[in-house]
Amino acid sequence: MKKVLLIARTKTRESLLKAESFADRVRRRLDGDFQIETAEITDLFFELDEKNLKIYHPDKKFDLKDFDLVIIRHIGTMAFHAHAIALYCEKFNIKYTDQYLNRLLLDNKLSTEFLLWCNDLKKWPRTFFGNNKELARRMSELGDKAVMKDNVGAKGRLNFVVKSPSEVETIHQENPDIQFVLQEFIPNDSDLRVLVMNDKVKLVIRRSSTSDSHLNNTSQGGRAEIIPIDSVDAKILKDCIKAAKVSKLQVAGVDMMQDLNTGEYYFLEINNAPQISSGSFTDEKADVYAEMIKDITTSKDSTSKDIVGINEFITINDVMENIPAKIDTGADSSAVWASDIRVDEDGVLLFKLFGEGSEFYSGEDIRVKDFSVAKVRSTTGHQQIRYRTHFSVKIGGRRVKMLMNLSDRSKNKFPVLIGRRSIAGKFLVDVSKKNIKIDKSVNTNVLNQELLKNPYEFYKKYHQEGVDE
Repeated sequence: MKKVLLIARTKTRESLLKAESFADRVRRRLDGDFQIETAEITDLFFELDEKNLKIYHPDKKFDLKDFDLVIIRHIGTMAFHAHAIALYCEKFNIKYTDQYLNRLLLDNKLSTEFLLWCNDLKKWPRTFFGNNKELARRMSELGDKAVMKDNVGAKGRLNFVVKSPSEVETIHQENPDIQFVLQEFIPNDSDLRVLVMNDKVKLVIRRSSTSDSHLNNTSQGGRAEIIPIDSVDAKILKDCIKAAKVSKLQVAGVDMMQDLNTGEYYFLEINNAPQISSGSFTDEKADVYAEMIKDITTSKDSTSKDIVGINEFITINDVMENIPAKIDTGADSSAVWASDIRVDEDGVLLFKLFGEGSEFYSGEDIRVKDFSVAKVRSTTGHQQIRYRTHFSVKIGGRRVKMLMNLSDRSKNKFPVLIGRRSIAGKFLVDVSKKNIKIDKSVNTNVLNQELLKNPYEFYKKYHQEGVDE
């Protein structure tokens, strides 16, 4: 049975009845293979931590993952809710309408956290958002105290430490028009404001409170000092750069906090207007801002086409460097040598890049949830199901997102083949021969629908090895 969720913004009893009446009319027009459920968008509850992401209805006891299709009928002013819902649906392969709702909305904490989590930046304190009564009920799960802050707040305004459900309810009553985020309290003595400009960390400011307040913001009287960039763990800096890229920000202030008990760092938020002209160290900020302007204006136009040869050294996922690749405009798609390819019972694709006979082989598993399949035919006519996923590839001085088939290229001279789809409109290259072609007789959409239903069963049914490109 197909399950469909209709989400709407219903402010009054009358509009709620209209939404239910519409759902009934839809039910009558569908056969018994469909189950229609409804939800008011503000009744949904959102939560995340570094391991889990959830959107569910606390009263009706369903999660959005329970549905085959989520239809967001109308949202009113709840664009932040809708953005988070769209991100959630895309992350967990839930069909939804309408796709325009997945657009950057950075001036809020909820959907920004969902955006970064869905892009594998998951180090967030446990966070709740939703119905006020449910926030108060769940408060004790966050420990003996939690941080309650305005979802669209800035500079530490409307940011409280709460120690009981009654305090949560009181703050809501005093601020009835504010949507609050309730977040796990991280014991700390300071936080970091990491300024990322044009994909580079340009300045790191440590901020600490000068009073009994939990807030370290300089706008709230906190103390600030510039610390050496290389004194911060390289993994943290890399995550801050990735956060800015995911958010499509050339100027970003990424706030991080270290847990004094565990030593772990957590994201607090990412700012798209990080007090460059105000706050502390305005002269130093002006210096790095000027450097950024020079970098952008003197760098190559991102729309220009670079010239690459038929053989190039590439970097994969910013980690694996100097990998030899064959650029072949005669090949439609791209491929990378992968081994030990399988899909586990949780529907996660696992593989190792290259093979034991390769100097680039590390033996480490790569795990991805976002993948698809295609049916390909070799020049000898042999057919095979081929798994494929996206990689970040640096080639010719430019970073490009490429969809690549995973295949056994142990007998090929080059472990990576880059086809014309990956370079079209970006590079000029010499033409080379064609190695594989997509089997036009197979409907790839049908295959991928089968994959989405049960990736593990699909893997057991179709997986074969040993077909060379």
